Amino acid sequence: MTWRPGNTVSFWGCSSLVQTTSDSTWAPITSTPATNTAGSKGRNRDLHRLQLPVGFDYRNRAWRLDSFIAPGVSTSSNIMKDLFDAGSGDDIIVTARLEATIDENNDLAWLAGLAYDRSFGEPVPYPVFGVRYRLRDQFRFRLAFPDSEFRYTPSPRQRLVVRLFPAGNEWHVFSEELNDDFDYEVKAWRARATWSLGFRKLVWIDLAAGYEFGRSHAFVDDAGRIIDADVENQFFATIGLRFHDAPIPYTNAVAR
Repeated sequence: MTWRPGNTVSFWGCSSLVQTTSDSTWAPITSTPATNTAGSKGRNRDLHRLQLPVGFDYRNRAWRLDSFIAPGVSTSSNIMKDLFDAGSGDDIIVTARLEATIDENNDLAWLAGLAYDRSFGEPVPYPVFGVRYRLRDQFRFRLAFPDSEFRYTPSPRQRLVVRLFPAGNEWHVFSEELNDDFDYEVKAWRARATWSLGFRKLVWIDLAAGYEFGRSHAFVDDAGRIIDADVENQFFATIGLRFHDAPIPYTNAVAR
C-alpha cells in the first residue's frame, strides 16, 4: 500500500455485545421477563450471548473502510455458568462485517459491504448496501439495508442516534429435562434512540430506549415439542458506558 497524507488507520476492541433472554420472552438485560406465552411446559430457560468485537478502520480522502470481527459465546445459562467444562464448539459464535463507503467527504456517499451474523435468526451471510447523506456537520443520515440511522450532533460531547436494525439471534441450548440439545432462534427488529454524553473526552454514557417488534421464537420446549410462535412487541431501555468514544454496540453490529 502506498501511504499518502490524510490516510488514517485505527484498531479498536472490547466493546461487548450482550444479549439475554428466556424461552418466553426476548428482552435486554434491564427488562422484566414476561410469563410463558408460547404454551411450553417447565421453567423459563435463561439464554446468554457475550461477544468481544475487534475492529479495523481505514480512511483517506476518497473512501473509508469499516470492519470488525466478534468472537464469543451464545448459549443457555446451565452451560454458561460452567462454560469451560460443559461448553462445546456449538456454543462458540463468530460474527463479522466489512463495509466500504465511497466519496466519504461528499455530502452524499455510497456504501456497500458484506456481513455474517445471526441478525435474522440462524447464521447467514448477507449484503449491506445504501447511502450516507450529510446535511451540515450536525445532521447525518444513513439509508441502508439492513440498518438505517439518523444522527444529530449538537456539540462534540453530545450525540443523538436513532437506529433501525434487525435484532435476531440463535442460541445453542442444552435441556437437562430432555437430556438433549437444540437451537433457540429469535427473529425481531429494533428501533432504538441513544443519547450519548461525553465527559472530559474519556468517558461516555449512553442512555437508550426503544421498541422491539416483529418478534418470533422457534425452539423445543421441555416436553419435546417444537414451538414456532410470534410473541408480543415490547419497549426496552438500556444504559451503557464507553471509553474514548469507542463504537456503540448494537445487537447486530458495532457502529461509530
